[in-house]
Amino acid sequence: MKIKIRNILLGAAVVAMTHLAYAVDPGFYMGTDFGVSNLNNKSQTILLDPFGHTQTTSASNKGIGIRFFAGGEFNQYGGIEGGFAHYASSTYGSVPYTGYMFNAAGRLVPTTSVITKPTIKEYGFDLEGKAKYPIGKFAVFGKLGFAYIRKSASGILATCTGNATITTPCSETSPVTDSEQSNAFRPLVAIGASYDLSQTMVADISATRITKGSGIQNLYFYSVGFSYHLVDTYCGQFIC
Repeated sequence: MKIKIRNILLGAAVVAMTHLAYAVDPGFYMGTDFGVSNLNNKSQTILLDPFGHTQTTSASNKGIGIRFFAGGEFNQYGGIEGGFAHYASSTYGSVPYTGYMFNAAGRLVPTTSVITKPTIKEYGFDLEGKAKYPIGKFAVFGKLGFAYIRKSASGILATCTGNATITTPCSETSPVTDSEQSNAFRPLVAIGASYDLSQTMVADISATRITKGSGIQNLYFYSVGFSYHLVDTYCGQFIC
């Protein structure tokens, strides 16, 4: 019986040593996240002509986003990270536009065309503190910081409220002007879990939220990430 107990304890110690031997040491790292982003931009009311005719068009907000990041871990429980992210655009449906032109007889007549897929684009830089709790090769983590978001509109999403001279069609609800940019610092929070694939490679899943304000809607990014850690693999192998 004593021999069995000793063998069990010895086996448990070997497993624990194996987990420690292949755990990634603190240090500098860099990597990329990719997944689904959601900009949550709202429907737009489009002014079609100078006579007040409007049409409401909604946005498709979800798509593939990507983020590149780098950071440093002070110890196994925390560090700091920064990155650059490009999110999927909000794409609106086609909008008919009735303009006016002179015909062969010199008369001013209406002409209808369709303007397709006006968009809102967003990308940004972020900086956050990272806290994590390791469990063998696994770890759970949280991030708290801020993001600097740049937002631009294209197509017919020019603001026309309060501007009688602007060319229609244009949006009565968009917070940004066509081809111009709106910039904002917004709070960022993220949660996730990671797994050490090797002594230098780590995989993770995470959910990030950037809080709305200053013309930015709530932005969500659900991603899978991979990072390379610049650590002393020899030291990690022998637990020094």
